[in-house]
Amino acid sequence: MGTNRENAVEIESGITNGAARESQPEGKKLEKTISFYRLFSFADSLDRVLMAVGTISAIGNGFAQPLMALIFGELIDVFGKAQGNQIVPEVSKVALKYVYLAIGCGAAAFLQVTCWMITGERQSARIRSLYLTAILQQDIAYFDREVSTGEVIGRMSGDTILIQDAIGEKVGKFVQVLASFLGGFVIAFAKGWLLTLVMLTSIPLLVASSGMMHFVKSKIAKQTQKAYVRAANVVQQTIGSIRTVGKFVQVFASFLGGFVIAFAKGWLLTLVMLTSIPLLVASSGMMYFVKSKIAKQTQKAYVGAANVVQQTIGSIRTVASLTGEKRAVGDYKKFLDSSYKSDILAGLSIGLGYTGGQVFTVLLAVIIGSTSLGQAAPSIASFATGQAAAFKMFETINRKPTIDAYDTKGEILNDIRGDIELRDVCFSYPARPKEQIFDGFSLFIPSGVTAALVGHSGSGKSTVISLIERYYDPHSGQVLIDGIDLREIQLKCIRSKIGLVSQEPVLFTGSIKDNIAYDTMVGENGTQLSGGQKQRVAIARAILKDPRILLLDEATSALDADSERIVQGALEKAMVNRTTVIVAHRLSTVRNASMIAVLHQGKIVEKGTHYELLKDPHGVYSNLIHSQEINQHTDQSVQPDDKQHNKSDITIKPDARSLSSLSPRSENAISDETSKRPPQVSLYRLAHLNKPEGPALFAGTISACLTGAILPAFGLLVSIAIKTFYEPPKKLKKDSEFWALMFLVLGALSLIAYPSRAYLFSMAGVKLISRIRLMCFEKVVSMEIGWFDKPENSSGVVGARLAGDTALIRTLVGDALAQLVQEVASIVVGLGIAIAASWQLALIVFAMIPLIMFNGYAQMKSVGGFGRDAKVYYALTMVAIAISTSSTFALDSSKAKNAAASVFAILERKSKIDPSDESGMTLEHVDGEIELERVDFSYPTRPGIRILKDLSLTINSGKIVALAGESGSGKSTVISLLQRFYDPDSGHITLDGIEINKFNLKWLRQQMGLVSQEPVLFNDTIRSNIASGKGGSATEAEIIDAAKLANAHQFISGLQQVKYPRPGPVISFDLMGSGWPIRPMFCIIYLLQFTMFYFRLQLQGYDTIVGERGVHLSGGQKQRVAIARAIVKSPKILLLDEATSALDAESEKIVQDALDKVMLNRTTVVVAHRLSTIRGADVIVVFKNGGILEKGNHNTLINMKDGFYSSLVRLHTTALS
Repeated sequence: MGTNRENAVEIESGITNGAARESQPEGKKLEKTISFYRLFSFADSLDRVLMAVGTISAIGNGFAQPLMALIFGELIDVFGKAQGNQIVPEVSKVALKYVYLAIGCGAAAFLQVTCWMITGERQSARIRSLYLTAILQQDIAYFDREVSTGEVIGRMSGDTILIQDAIGEKVGKFVQVLASFLGGFVIAFAKGWLLTLVMLTSIPLLVASSGMMHFVKSKIAKQTQKAYVRAANVVQQTIGSIRTVGKFVQVFASFLGGFVIAFAKGWLLTLVMLTSIPLLVASSGMMYFVKSKIAKQTQKAYVGAANVVQQTIGSIRTVASLTGEKRAVGDYKKFLDSSYKSDILAGLSIGLGYTGGQVFTVLLAVIIGSTSLGQAAPSIASFATGQAAAFKMFETINRKPTIDAYDTKGEILNDIRGDIELRDVCFSYPARPKEQIFDGFSLFIPSGVTAALVGHSGSGKSTVISLIERYYDPHSGQVLIDGIDLREIQLKCIRSKIGLVSQEPVLFTGSIKDNIAYDTMVGENGTQLSGGQKQRVAIARAILKDPRILLLDEATSALDADSERIVQGALEKAMVNRTTVIVAHRLSTVRNASMIAVLHQGKIVEKGTHYELLKDPHGVYSNLIHSQEINQHTDQSVQPDDKQHNKSDITIKPDARSLSSLSPRSENAISDETSKRPPQVSLYRLAHLNKPEGPALFAGTISACLTGAILPAFGLLVSIAIKTFYEPPKKLKKDSEFWALMFLVLGALSLIAYPSRAYLFSMAGVKLISRIRLMCFEKVVSMEIGWFDKPENSSGVVGARLAGDTALIRTLVGDALAQLVQEVASIVVGLGIAIAASWQLALIVFAMIPLIMFNGYAQMKSVGGFGRDAKVYYALTMVAIAISTSSTFALDSSKAKNAAASVFAILERKSKIDPSDESGMTLEHVDGEIELERVDFSYPTRPGIRILKDLSLTINSGKIVALAGESGSGKSTVISLLQRFYDPDSGHITLDGIEINKFNLKWLRQQMGLVSQEPVLFNDTIRSNIASGKGGSATEAEIIDAAKLANAHQFISGLQQVKYPRPGPVISFDLMGSGWPIRPMFCIIYLLQFTMFYFRLQLQGYDTIVGERGVHLSGGQKQRVAIARAIVKSPKILLLDEATSALDAESEKIVQDALDKVMLNRTTVVVAHRLSTIRGADVIVVFKNGGILEKGNHNTLINMKDGFYSSLVRLHTTALS
């Protein structure tokens, strides 16, 4: 690995680093690419041996065809010169040479393909591993500005395949055809240098068109890759946020629009690239044209010269007697000068004593050498595409991050005390360099001290955590551990001493055992667990590390009061003898901290203990505490009771056991499903999807049939031309002129047929793949949420399938399909010619075609008549050559069929809850009366665990119903069921008395506005994110009003951003019915939106890009944007799942007031752990173990003796006191 990393550093000459690229003005960046030989930078010694053996074998395999032409010339001379019973022995000698050639060619071909395939697979796997390693070691700033998850997935799944193609068997094929090219001309010059020079006049056309094609392809391939990477980003963002996309049904059109636009660019660019292929084929046709003309003139010259010679020699006595030798020679010269002009050299070549065998050896050797360049086209295309794909990957591998997680340099500390100091720190985030977070910030936390950071959202609390973890380095100043600058300590060492629990814990897709110690699958980003369960798993993961420094960034924000008390007790035990930094909005969790620092706009405005800060009644901290206090009357009416505390201790146990009680290895059913191989897909099914391109395919089929007939026809003409060499002079002259004209016609026909075939099938193939990608994407986003809970359907896997599998399918259509039609035509025409000439001999030779296909060999055992035998032999030989060219598609076709089966498995699956289904009823007026009747539910991936048990609940129209209880008790599950993310296993859920599964799903979700516990923002502007709540159609005034109500306008207006590539604009209309190709009106609207988007005068504030999943905003800022998104929708039903959990006290109060206004005359369901947010609810429903434990308003429940709710309030009150 170390050697490979060193090799990676050497790539700098072929690519530019990130800093240099950023320094260039936008729009003036130079197009760069990796040089071809640098694709092999990561080859090891075994790879070099394999490449050497593969290259030598490819050279041997390439020389086989020119050698076949040499043997072929001998065979012609045998036919022309042998007499009677000498024919069979002579032919047998030549045939034996074919056998030797076949054996050598077979061994060489096997070694060539095997060695290059193995080394290609090895090197691409190494590149993939190095790329992932390089990605993991990059600093956080790199992900903020330059790369997204979708891009990484696309490059690892798609680009590595393209690189493997460029450094694998395509290299061997290129060396093979290059050897055929050189070998053909070496043999041609050796056998007839003058005739070869005459035929070389057609070569410049071929070379020029090949060079132009490679240049065009190398430029366009990079643009194509960029377009497909953008499409991969759309896929990953959509699937990774499928619950959010499902909520905002009209936004699906926007995502689909982005997908269409990205792939449309890829489609158009790919099509432009493919149209360059006919340039090569056309030049081949032109070569046939020129060669045919030369052949015609050569034949005429040969005939004329032969006639003069025949007349002279046949009348030698007369000539001698009349002393006419000089006159005969003069006539001979005059005849040539007047008749053949510029082709005199070709005619004179006959005078050099060329036999028929030599002439055709030269002819076939030049044809083989020339057409070999045409066969190099797929390899050249793969090289250009591989170089374009490798550029970004090699750039990343070569990129030296500012903060390298794998850097072994720096001081290694075996143990640390835990002193933390931030000294005169100045810092701003790379994505917003003009927005200063810290300016001269200083803070010292002694060893073993618990320090709490509190303050408003965006005040810099989480930034302190990021700096201590060294996710970023300060622009100036120092961050010190035990007095040592973090930049001087080995990063891996210091991070091993730090444990972190973040505000939104990220769990790895896998089991709890993978995350800590149990076996239950948690789903992508932990979606199979509730917020509180995820938080506790993350806490356990941090404590298991036994760190010297513990960083808790809102570690208990997702827990209910009871669970919080238990977990807080565990954390306080874990904090003993550790330096602990706590970031919290919920001040009850920091009251025992040794030091509390209150931050405001990047400055420490107060510092002290809880009691010291409370002494100032007008202080910032005191105001924060007062704003979080529950009604003082409630505090006084409820007295602490030890018995009830004990009961509370007991109530947490079932939930604490919930992780161990979850179904172990519930993915077994999933693995059984994935282990089943998808059924094979026939070409007919793909052809059916290509039906819109039927006319193009029909015309392409005709062109392919013509191209398929050309080679057998060429063989027929060759056999007839050979025959003419041995005819009487008069007949020779007449026949040679006619058949030379037929060569000319065949050349002109190929000039038309080859480009037409390539263009028509390429166009149909690219359109089909674009259609399949779009259909798959539409199908994926229409799947029920339970489908995405399975690990094989995570965003990364599905994104890879959309990028990789659909790309592989292209080998079944386009060129491959054209090749299939062409081969069938070749077989039919070739067999027809052969059977018409001699059906008995045709059957014998046809039995040998498998060997001919493999080595271009056919053995003739007997010869009855030269003309018939030649027709049979050459017709079927050309058929075999045509079929043998398809070997380059064989391996790809096998992969493509498996890829097609995988794609069709998605297309054929019927979603259990399909948001694209237009059926279902709607209501003109919605009252908002909701009822859950005897509902049982368990998640599809954990069928053995019942989340809701016989739940019955009525939510009256216009009322506010709050759901409280332990984490994992089923509160958020109710929210999911109301939106029909899942259907209950039994029971009914009704809206205004009608079961919700009878409603149109899009309409149903449009009636609901949701703010979830962990808000998911799209990688777009803040304006677009808020507007998406109304399907993208919200006005500027509505957006600003919603932001003001959510207390977000002030911080949004103050945001600044750095200029970097922006995503496409949000399309505010439904693209699902726009059809394909894209309608002109769509193009006009898109261009208008595109122009407005890019040239908007205000380049900050609401136009700030939030980053992937909103990473450029703090947790509180994200939550407020999500609330604004829900407010702008003006829904009939409002669902608030921990809507204010990430807000500081001041923001919470303002947002809660705004929500109170919004909730008027709306049915509202509130899920909250903070009791202060639900005390004003009309009904509070207390959940426990999937059922309702208590129900009533706040006053009723607070006065309930031994009540669970009253105990929660008591715990909360005790914490505040």
